[in-house]
Amino acid sequence: MSWLSVWRVVRSGEHEELGEGVRLTVVEKLSSPFSWFRHVVVSRTDMGENRDLILEHELAHVRFGHSWDVLFVDLTLIVWWFNPAMWLLRRELQSLHEYQADDAVLNRGIDAKTYQLLLIKRAVGSRLHSVANCLNHSNLKNRITMMCKKTSSRWAATKALLVVPMVAVALSAFATTVYVPRELQDKVTENSVNLQDEEKPNPI
Repeated sequence: MSWLSVWRVVRSGEHEELGEGVRLTVVEKLSSPFSWFRHVVVSRTDMGENRDLILEHELAHVRFGHSWDVLFVDLTLIVWWFNPAMWLLRRELQSLHEYQADDAVLNRGIDAKTYQLLLIKRAVGSRLHSVANCLNHSNLKNRITMMCKKTSSRWAATKALLVVPMVAVALSAFATTVYVPRELQDKVTENSVNLQDEEKPNPI
């Protein structure tokens, strides 16, 4: 339903080609700009007030191919919807996407304070569809903190975000239940007891 909803928004409004196969869709009302594969959707108000900043952010999502990452995780969730680690992975992946887009915007020469003020302003709006790369997806405080850190530290932190959920996913994927017969359990216990008796020092 989320994918269908995003597709309907993308198909509506006025369209403009931005180059490199990217299409801009301008709609009358939208809580927050977002990108979806090679589509960028922005409200008419945002186009008049923050066009350059918003387009830089959303085009960064398009260049990195973040929609493919979200699609892959969503398809995996169809099978592993019961696994909490997959939902954690999805949330952290979206946070990583926002860190990458923020870094790309600042590397284009955008003033950091101006960009951060835009993020604060956009955070007031409601959250959009979770399948899209939205300007206010991630925790605002964490994003601003990451922008203030050195690049090496920022990327090290973002990579570390995925370690725990990936390990959990791997363990759940390869974990198997092994049935041990009762006779074998008793035999192992008996051997363990005998070994402990042999290791005891002889009394003098």
